[in-house]
Amino acid sequence: MQLMPLPANHEVCLRPLLQLVADGATHKLSDVREELADQLGVTPEEKQILTPTGGKPLYRDRMDWARTDLVQAGLLEAPRRGHIVITPRGRDALATGPADLDRAYLKQSPEFEAFLGRRFRDQAQTVGAKWFAER
Repeated sequence: MQLMPLPANHEVCLRPLLQLVADGATHKLSDVREELADQLGVTPEEKQILTPTGGKPLYRDRMDWARTDLVQAGLLEAPRRGHIVITPRGRDALATGPADLDRAYLKQSPEFEAFLGRRFRDQAQTVGAKWFAER
């Protein structure tokens, strides 16, 4: 039986991702991903595992979702494509937030709640969702 590859889910990446950019400098996302993968112990074999759709490596997908959540919650900013920088709110989360940052913590941010609401509303308006709702 194969164990679930690291990271087990994107929430595992939230705090470590913030910590990697805590210096306040603008960081290239591809560099941060590799450093985070090393820090979390992602093996070369695990790096070859693709998402179920086969689009990209699973570990990168989980790290990208962590970045998306942190940006939507206002803890990170993306000053330009492929780059991230921590915000003052992100520094506060590192200083006063729980050891295991998760979506429940991020939901304290009105911007993150609005993001989740938009995603749910957008998904509900897809053709497939309408088809299931009509049945």
